Amino acid sequence: MVRDLVLLREMDQASVSVSVAFNDNRPLGLFEVKTMETEARIQALARLKEAGLRTAALLCPVIPLITDPVPLDRDAGPPDQPDWISGLSLLDRSDRSWRNVEGILDNHFPDLMERIEEVIFSKDHPYWTRLRQDLNKLQEERQLSLSIHL
Repeated sequence: MVRDLVLLREMDQASVSVSVAFNDNRPLGLFEVKTMETEARIQALARLKEAGLRTAALLCPVIPLITDPVPLDRDAGPPDQPDWISGLSLLDRSDRSWRNVEGILDNHFPDLMERIEEVIFSKDHPYWTRLRQDLNKLQEERQLSLSIHL
């Protein structure tokens, strides 16, 4: 990411968005195998911003009870363009992506499995309502531009 800084600076109106989906690296390693740790992503965003590039964070997918996007967004620093926050979106339980997520949850988060499944497949679940409220409060407090899709 940062290795391309010279090229990005030469581009007219370049901007960089980086995904920061997990608060801790244990679930990151399960859901996004062999990727950069969250701290490294946040540091890269800061370096790109310091270099004069427009930056934003992609906080997705929000996995209920595993991901907490409020502190993640705070850690990512103020964006120059809207941060995009999106919940894990799956069509139904037969979806191949759900089967992959279900396998990880069943093996590594069995005590949370039922609760997470309930939230994921119910867009009007109180979890999403509270999270929207928390993100709107954060947006007002820090005068951020957030694009919230939960």
